[in-house]
Amino acid sequence: MRVVYLALAGSAVLLAACSSTVDQPTSLQPVAATAFSSGVPDLDGLPDLIVDEKATRNNWLVRVEKLAPDFCSVIEGGVTPGERTLLRFTVTTPNIGEGDVFVGNPIDHMDPNGDGSYADSDQLFELSTCHDHFHFSNYATYRLLDASGQLEAAFDLLCQAQAWQEAEVLILRHASWLLGQGRGETLRGWIVVLPEACVEANTWLRYWLGVSLVQVDQNQARAQLEVGFNAFRKAGDTVGQMRSISSI
Repeated sequence: MRVVYLALAGSAVLLAACSSTVDQPTSLQPVAATAFSSGVPDLDGLPDLIVDEKATRNNWLVRVEKLAPDFCSVIEGGVTPGERTLLRFTVTTPNIGEGDVFVGNPIDHMDPNGDGSYADSDQLFELSTCHDHFHFSNYATYRLLDASGQLEAAFDLLCQAQAWQEAEVLILRHASWLLGQGRGETLRGWIVVLPEACVEANTWLRYWLGVSLVQVDQNQARAQLEVGFNAFRKAGDTVGQMRSISSI
């Protein structure tokens, strides 16, 4: 039997908040799963699972939901009940290998010696008492890269998804810290990757670009900061004007 897809929908509490591309999804779409079964697993070859990046990229949404205390996601995930901002997404892992993904009967892994105790489990499955069935362990791990300090990986993923608004938020949140770490080149590289419309629309991006240039090209830094100062003055942003002047 060839198992073609393992699929699941995931969710995570969203920590972070120019527009993204037009194909940015607004709802989750079902991902077709196909399985061809002869009743006998094909174990001659080896399975090869890959992550279908397009399925995840095109099937996600952010919305506010009220999580009840009796939700399994609350009980098993240790989440405080109430209103939460959730990032929901679909993940599929097609098997492109020559053999099937065959794990057998979960109970054979949970209770190998058949004594009714799970103490000798091989940890491939775990019992979900809330769902009252077994879950496949460690199928996938989802992390909010920004929150875990993996800024470069987070920014690269946002760029791949052309989620420019989210990338902009990431830059502005960490710009001061990056400069303090002597990473002006990283900050500058992030800003210039954004569509020009984003920089034109948010003067603070222009400001941080200018500041990142102070140590390497003072003429360019002054030019960017002057443009930023004029934009701040037009918008009546006194803080932006003062910071621009102090950086020139």
